[in-house]
Amino acid sequence: MKFIIPLLFVSFLSSQTYEIKGAQIKYYGSHFLHDWIGVSNDLNGNVFIDKNNSKYQVDLNITKKIKTSATIDIANGFVANGSFIINLKDFNIETPTLMLIKIDDIIKIEYFISIN
Repeated sequence: MKFIIPLLFVSFLSSQTYEIKGAQIKYYGSHFLHDWIGVSNDLNGNVFIDKNNSKYQVDLNITKKIKTSATIDIANGFVANGSFIINLKDFNIETPTLMLIKIDDIIKIEYFISIN
């Protein structure tokens, strides 16, 4: 499963665009038989940092915009960590099934994004 997500962050850096060098997304789901975790390290995109508007924006071929809070470390470049929850139906994602029973529509997503 691949998620494509825009993220907005608040900070005080100058306006520049950077290519994402390292990233990981973990997505957590639930089924009546067990909970599960999926991991993707295949994330491509850019981080745009705009000091004038005091925000970061990560563009990843977006289909729907969301806002999330993140922990940001700018000591050695840019690293952002955060999480949010989505409903699969809000993104027109067909709910997967296991043993003919659908998983829960609510998915927690954790992300790590680095331009280092």
